[in-house]
Amino acid sequence: MRESISQNTINNIKSYSKEIKNSEIARALWVSVSSVYKYRKETKEDIKENLKQDNYTEDLNKKHATQNLTILKKKYGDVLEKLDEQEKMFEVFEEVKKKQWIVKIEKNPKWESTQSVANLVFSDLHVEEQVDPDMVHWLNEYNPQIAQERSKIMFTRFSELVSNLKQSENIHWVIIHLLGDFISWYIHPELIEWNAMSPTEAILLCKQIICSWIDHILETTDEPITVATAIWNHWRTTDKSRVSTWWKNSYEWLMYNVIAQHYENNPRVNFKIEKWNINYINVYDKVMADMHGDMVRYQWGVGWVTIPLNKATAQWQRAKHADLYNLGHFHQLRDWGLWVTNWSVIGYNNYAESIKADYEEPKQLMYLFNSKYGKTITSPIILKV
Repeated sequence: MRESISQNTINNIKSYSKEIKNSEIARALWVSVSSVYKYRKETKEDIKENLKQDNYTEDLNKKHATQNLTILKKKYGDVLEKLDEQEKMFEVFEEVKKKQWIVKIEKNPKWESTQSVANLVFSDLHVEEQVDPDMVHWLNEYNPQIAQERSKIMFTRFSELVSNLKQSENIHWVIIHLLGDFISWYIHPELIEWNAMSPTEAILLCKQIICSWIDHILETTDEPITVATAIWNHWRTTDKSRVSTWWKNSYEWLMYNVIAQHYENNPRVNFKIEKWNINYINVYDKVMADMHGDMVRYQWGVGWVTIPLNKATAQWQRAKHADLYNLGHFHQLRDWGLWVTNWSVIGYNNYAESIKADYEEPKQLMYLFNSKYGKTITSPIILKV
């Protein structure tokens, strides 16, 4: 049977502390142990009430807040790190602002004490040859009129470059390196029917172009001019090249001397014309060697012209030392250190395509040669507008 216990007895059971055993309470109140256990056991409502009394809500809020903060740190950890870095950077920036950083750039007096010569490498004009744009995929067009226009661009831009470089360089001398192939002549049979002019007409036009632009440099600069020349493989009176009598059969050697005679009374213009195809020019305490480049043979190998050039210059250096070689002929503009090779005025044509030459826009080369440091600034002169 279920034991009948009054509410007063139930209250007395609950009033005992938790340290007193159920059996002791049962003997004191004359009830069964099971009844004491029943009424001493806390209900959910009792637990909630006790928790309320123990600031349960406050602790729970703290727990939720801690959990939310952990979630936020995980979610926005990268943002918080970046903000922290930016704050530190801002602090450093503020510190730097407080200091006065003054950097004064002055010219190097040692550099000012040196001198430089401006060099224009002019070659491979091929003035009378034509390039039909329809035959080279519209990559290029050329004829005597365009040859004159590109020559004008070359000398104008060279003068502008020299003028600009004078702001920082002590330029006191100009050297024009005429390295050959100013006409195409009839070196290939098809040129007999394809050239726009005969060789003699082309020579007269070349003389006019070179003289007019030497005059232009004389008018636009105050420096003395040296014209150094090189004999090339195109214009000659013989079908095949000669070795010992090359200069005697060269139309270009004749043209150089005619131009030199034109300026023989001008003290600012000096010509350096040789009978052999290597022309050595003394520049400060160094030596330049001008040549057209057709003596160097190669078949478009992997190393390009560098391998035959290395072999050739090694042999030439045994006879006479040179610090820099200027070459045309190869229709590729490169600064190789010991050598500079010039591109062409005519530009890309059928012959270039047939030998698989690299495509380049028509251009020529200029560089500065310093009395102390040698070749310094090298720049192409683009001939297209």
